[in-house]
Amino acid sequence: MAAMLAGKIPLGMGTVGVVVSGGNIDVTLLNRIIEKGLVEEGRQVHLKTTVGDRPGQLAKVLRRVAELHANVIRVEHERWSPTLSPAEVAIQMVLETRNREHVQEIVENLRIDGYNVSIQS
Repeated sequence: MAAMLAGKIPLGMGTVGVVVSGGNIDVTLLNRIIEKGLVEEGRQVHLKTTVGDRPGQLAKVLRRVAELHANVIRVEHERWSPTLSPAEVAIQMVLETRNREHVQEIVENLRIDGYNVSIQS
């Protein structure tokens, strides 16, 4: 394609095939595109909640996520934020899910359990 765009392929040679493969795409950009697609399909969700800053609270919420059959991809446990009280921690989770209905099931069950859960975009 680059040769064609640069005029390096002489005209009148007959039929010319051009392969467009994306082989030079930035891997980080490709990862973002894939992750965005997974989120849009409901196969991945980014959730945020807060819990009390006490031993076992992170394990408790992660155990509940496991019971709901979601796979934890990433967890961030943040103890300092201007919006948190000294007795709270924020938990951000990236979960692998089956579909949009599974995402709703997870969110609803966590809310029933008393977690103030929000879906992050």
